[in-house]
Amino acid sequence: MSHERDKSENGYGLSSGHSGLDGMSVPPSRRSKDEAWDLLLKNIEKQQTVTPKLVPFKRTKMLVIAMAASVAITLLVAGYLALTGAVRVDAPLAQSIKVSLPDSSSIYLNQGSWIQYSHLYGWLNRNLTLEGEAYFMVVKGRGKFVVSDPRGQKVEATGTEFSVLTRNNLFTVKCFEGSVKLKVSGMESISLSKGQGIERKGNQWVSVGAGLKQIAKPVWVTKEFYFIEQSLQQVFEEISDYYKISIKAEGFNPESRLFTGTVPANTLTEVLDIISLSTGLTYSISSDSTVCTFR
Repeated sequence: MSHERDKSENGYGLSSGHSGLDGMSVPPSRRSKDEAWDLLLKNIEKQQTVTPKLVPFKRTKMLVIAMAASVAITLLVAGYLALTGAVRVDAPLAQSIKVSLPDSSSIYLNQGSWIQYSHLYGWLNRNLTLEGEAYFMVVKGRGKFVVSDPRGQKVEATGTEFSVLTRNNLFTVKCFEGSVKLKVSGMESISLSKGQGIERKGNQWVSVGAGLKQIAKPVWVTKEFYFIEQSLQQVFEEISDYYKISIKAEGFNPESRLFTGTVPANTLTEVLDIISLSTGLTYSISSDSTVCTFR
C-alpha cells in the first residue's frame, strides 16, 4: 500500500497523471502543498503577463517642429513684404541727383523732389509716383512707363525722354524725344511729341514752347542754360528760378528782346556777366543779394 501511494504521488503529494504538469517538479520546501501550488500558479501567471511598453512624449521634437514652422512663416511674411514694399528716393535741398531704375531707365531728380516705386517694378509694371520735378530717360521695356503724382495725374510713355513738374496745383510736362500721353481725370488724354509741352495754370491747360524750334532741357540736368530765340523775360525767369533771385528790367521791355545762346550754369555772377555782355546791358545787385536789376 505504501509503495502504491509513493508511486501515485511521486513522493511530493502530486499525482503523476495531473494534466499539463507532467515532468514538472517542485523543489523541497517547508511550505505546505497548498502554499507550493499557489506559488507555482503565481509564477506561471507572472510569466504569461505581457507588460505594455510606454512610449514617452518627446517635447524636444515637438519644439523643434514648432520653431521650424515659425521660421518658415517669418520668411514667407518677410519675402511678401519685401516684394510688395516700396522704394523711395529723395533729392536733398540744393542738390539734384541721378537715379537708375531696375529696367535701366534713368531719372534726374531735382532738389526737394522724391520718387517712389514698388520692389516689383519692371516685373509686373513700370509705375512710379513723383512729387516735385524730374527728367526721365526711359528705355523700352515691359509695358508702359507710367508717372503719377499724388493728385492722380498721369503721364504714360514707352521709350522716350520727358520732364514732369508737379507741385500742388502746378503741373507741367515737356517731351524731348519720342512721345508721351498725359491723362487727367475728367478730360480726354493729351498726346505730346518731341518739342511739345503743356502746363496747367489754374483750371486751364496752356501749350509750352509754341513757336520755339526746340524746348530746352532743364538746366539742373544739363548744368547749362540753353536759349533759342527766347525773350529776355523768359531768360530772366529761368535764371531767377535756378538761383533763387529776383531779376527786374529797368528802362526797356524784356518781352520785346530775344536772346539765343548757351550759358554755363556756374556762379550767378558769371551768368549775369555773360547776359550783360551779350545784350549790351548793365546790371546791379541789391545789398542783400535778393534782387538783380538790368538797365
